[in-house]
Amino acid sequence: MTENTTLPDAKREGKAHAAAEKAYRKASRPWFKKKRFLIPLIIVAIIIIVNVSNPDFS
Repeated sequence: MTENTTLPDAKREGKAHAAAEKAYRKASRPWFKKKRFLIPLIIVAIIIIVNVSNPDFS
């Protein structure tokens, strides 16, 4: 950065840094907290519970 950075440029850099930090935190979440794993696991769990609780249904 240069010493003569204007206020809007500094504000824009701050927003960009905050967005990058948020993206990094989201990408570094554990695998089981990501939606692409959580939603299918919930669906499979519901199917298993239904089949176990009502064996005549399957």
